[in-house]
Amino acid sequence: MQREFEDLRGHRPTDWNRSLSNTLKKLCKRFEEDASGMQPLTKEEHEAQLDKFRQTYNLVGFPIHEKLAEAPSLKPLVERLKNTNIWLADGPKIQFALAAYVHPYPNNIASVWVYVAALHDARAPPAP
Repeated sequence: MQREFEDLRGHRPTDWNRSLSNTLKKLCKRFEEDASGMQPLTKEEHEAQLDKFRQTYNLVGFPIHEKLAEAPSLKPLVERLKNTNIWLADGPKIQFALAAYVHPYPNNIASVWVYVAALHDARAPPAP
């Protein structure tokens, strides 16, 4: 998915924030646990995971969920990622985070969560 995201951005550099990506991956797993009824994910827990990044960055992002069956294709996920327009974000010191979590189910069914975010450095001067 990172390559597809970078392709959408074209010639603009894409700086990845690996630390936030790791946090988003954990959240994707928690989204699946919540959706399957295993363990509820509260808004407070979700926000707490992002709070340390909000001290330095203005975050814009959200999760995407897709159920894939049989011969899975990433095309629906890439299209939904494209439709977020997060890849259009630009500015000084902008970074991105992208994480995915796939949970397999019987009969070749997969629940796929993708969380994408743009991080604007709160300390950077505003773009002209």
